[in-house]
Amino acid sequence: MNKRRIARFTMFFFMTASLSLYAAGKSQSGGNTPSDGNAGSKVIIWWHTSLSSTLEYEEGIVKALPQYDIELNRYQADDFATQLRIAFSSGIGPDVSYTNAGASLHGFIDNNYVLDITGEYFRRGWNKRTYPEFEAGNSKNGRVYGISISALHPWQTVYYNKAKLDEFGIKIPARLTIDEFLPIAAAVKAKGMQPIAFGIKDPWVVCELFGDYMFQVSDPSIVDKLNSGEVHWDTSPEVKAALTAMIKMAKGGAFVSGWEAQDQGFAINSFLGGICAMLYNGTWFSEFIDGGIRNCPIEMGSFILPLIDKNTTIKGTQLWSDWVVFINAKTKNRAASYDVMDYLSSDGYAAAISKDIGVYSGNPEVNKTIKLPPVFQAEPLTSQLDLPKSMYFDFAFPTPVVTVMKVELSKALTAAETVEQCLKNIEAAHARER
Repeated sequence: MNKRRIARFTMFFFMTASLSLYAAGKSQSGGNTPSDGNAGSKVIIWWHTSLSSTLEYEEGIVKALPQYDIELNRYQADDFATQLRIAFSSGIGPDVSYTNAGASLHGFIDNNYVLDITGEYFRRGWNKRTYPEFEAGNSKNGRVYGISISALHPWQTVYYNKAKLDEFGIKIPARLTIDEFLPIAAAVKAKGMQPIAFGIKDPWVVCELFGDYMFQVSDPSIVDKLNSGEVHWDTSPEVKAALTAMIKMAKGGAFVSGWEAQDQGFAINSFLGGICAMLYNGTWFSEFIDGGIRNCPIEMGSFILPLIDKNTTIKGTQLWSDWVVFINAKTKNRAASYDVMDYLSSDGYAAAISKDIGVYSGNPEVNKTIKLPPVFQAEPLTSQLDLPKSMYFDFAFPTPVVTVMKVELSKALTAAETVEQCLKNIEAAHARER
């Protein structure tokens, strides 16, 4: 009789020489597991989630694949990425796991940690479970290495407390320019509330704001052009226009007082707690609400991030499924691992994630039928599913470049540095990585 164990661990310490993967202390790695697809083949999975429907679906893998000896090890999120890299660099990575899309996945691919799944990907129709941009992002040299599985969190949107603004007699159209929005922000302050909840103590959010304004002036192809050097940060009129727009928002009083010293978690809570009338954030803020967006304590409306001018159109979106399930290139139970990947990238898993968080999934077929809270199934969110997609800007460029972007964009936004110097410094950092 096969043993099928679901173990839960909190990972605080890690020994590169070995991993204790069984609660009973049995140590084994994905690269050393036996046989290929036979009954009793062992598959070691590293994962982490905590949401009810998703958790239930994941743990259902034991019943769904009874022919295999499946060990699902569940870890805390904080150190998961670091520990996974250590495990693979030590030769003891699990058979199946996931990592962030973009630089993280491609770092694993470049180190030969990830199995090329191209043949099975198309044979099993896995390409129908994802968007073409995600498939391209999970590929290298025409070969596919993973499947995007996480929820989608569109940005390019500001949410507002409908009851409060109705009480104040303030109406916000779904589409308006920065010049039209700034008097509204002043009117909100005059009523004793703060305007947009926003905080750059988490500097990644500055990258997202910059990305949203970039796609008001350019389509996502500019990301590849910046990465290749075809376009340069310090000479691109589009880059300068995007940065100038976000500075105009900051100088014009669009954000909550003290935004320079607040983090985005505080910003979200200040919106949900009634301090701020509005919130700039991707849909993931719903994860701050017990029970998800359906239990939100306030009635919300939404409008597009204020546009640069009346002729502006949205040309792309930061909309990415940034968890990618992959198989260890050294697994000795390849067929069993394919079956596990099939389960963890299925329509059912996508639907479970969407149900838990209350947002769109990374699966286009599931998105055709899911029912979301009204604020997430209205403009300006719905049209983003059909726009050209980009990785979030805090992952769209090499890690050393993103590190510099966070510092330099924050300086420019707070007027600690000129636009010209900011872009010159980012260009210098990027030139070193091209």
